[in-house]
Amino acid sequence: MNPIDLSKNFLGPLDANDDENLLDYFIKFGDFKNLMNKDRFVIVGPKGTGKTAIRKFIKEKRNEENKYFIDIDDSFGFTLNQLQAKSPAEIKYKMKGYLTSLIINTLSNSDDIKLEDKKKLEEYKNDIPFLKKILKPLKFKVMIVEYAVKELFPEDKEGALKKLLDKKISNAISVVLGKTDIWICIDDIDTIFKSEDKEASLKFIEGLIYSCSDLNISTFKKKVWIVLLLRSEIYEELLRIAVEFDKEMVYIWEISWESKELLRDFLAKRIKWALGLKEDMSIWSYWTYLFNVKLKQETIDLGDYLIERIINGPRDLLLLVYLSGKAAYKNSAQKISMEHITRSEFEYGKIKLKQITNNFQRIYNDIDLVIERLFRKSKQIYKRDELEKFINENLLTNPKARKDFENLKWIFTRSAFPFIEILYRIGFIGYWDQTKSEYIYVLECSNPGMAFANSPKFRIHSAFLKYLEIILHKIR
Repeated sequence: MNPIDLSKNFLGPLDANDDENLLDYFIKFGDFKNLMNKDRFVIVGPKGTGKTAIRKFIKEKRNEENKYFIDIDDSFGFTLNQLQAKSPAEIKYKMKGYLTSLIINTLSNSDDIKLEDKKKLEEYKNDIPFLKKILKPLKFKVMIVEYAVKELFPEDKEGALKKLLDKKISNAISVVLGKTDIWICIDDIDTIFKSEDKEASLKFIEGLIYSCSDLNISTFKKKVWIVLLLRSEIYEELLRIAVEFDKEMVYIWEISWESKELLRDFLAKRIKWALGLKEDMSIWSYWTYLFNVKLKQETIDLGDYLIERIINGPRDLLLLVYLSGKAAYKNSAQKISMEHITRSEFEYGKIKLKQITNNFQRIYNDIDLVIERLFRKSKQIYKRDELEKFINENLLTNPKARKDFENLKWIFTRSAFPFIEILYRIGFIGYWDQTKSEYIYVLECSNPGMAFANSPKFRIHSAFLKYLEIILHKIR
């Protein structure tokens, strides 16, 4: 068995982009099966929920199986003013052409495509100047992207774009693909396709979703599958401005980890990989190699304690384990004990509160300052009417708070209950589910609906107990 070095990230990187061993321990969770069956193409979640891990797993799996995959990164991007499109409908039209050109380029440069099949695409190159350029044996990097922007997007090139979107082209692509398919993933959309104008960026993302929907469902009938990974705060902004978004909702996966057992399994697989353990042990048995526990119930109780402090998903679990590991290392311990976990919770809570602000800065800027002001040294559990009164008196109608936070316009356009909804969506509080007799957090349910609206009480997430010095006591 390999020794554990508790001084470093011994279970693999926190960021999936840096993880070369993801295929060894990736957990298929939530709507993953529906995604792979091409019933979802927009994946929504805050940082740390697993979006990048999903993209990287699909990429590595496709590459391993020698199947087509285009991972759109900065080298494919451009600034939105180059697009010269103002409405989502116009963006949709132009991005369909752009994405179609990416597909053509990939197929035309593939060694797996027969020469006679490539000629089916080349038949159109004299009609479409862009195709004539793209079908040369060049990689689709900066030079081609610049050409695409120059040739496709200006208004005087509408004729060429229409030809590119002609059914003859899409039919030719489908014939070339034959029985195989091609996947495209776009992560961090707003950093690949850049704009200083937030409103323009949102309209672009709306138009991009419409274009992908058309290409996925109507044009290529799932032979092409374009997957978009979207941060929660951008999605929330999008819902406010998009007027024809309802038809796309069925294809959206809002990430949640509804099964706590999956998180236990996630950590067990990491421990197994890190220590080179055999395959046929129970989940709790793997945990005993890392944590100072021996009995099954003792291990389950420690797991419950850890998972109760997870806000978004697996990255949080790794972060708390790593912080606890460093505490154990300083104590010259070979395994992590409950004492090491509790000793790490102050730093963990501080990091998580700052991460919430980073994740939602676009729409709830400086929310960590608001939470600090409202809830430091407060109690953990509130009745609904009590929490609404607390928020009104200490924030929404409080003259000093209104003055101190006068620049945070998002606060004072809401009453107390919508503010509580915000606290839920960012992961700060949970609601009491009367049918399940337990508190539910955004980690488990991204859209609670009436269960949230009818909840009689709420609880501050346990991740923040130590850092915010929350008082533990039960309501009567």
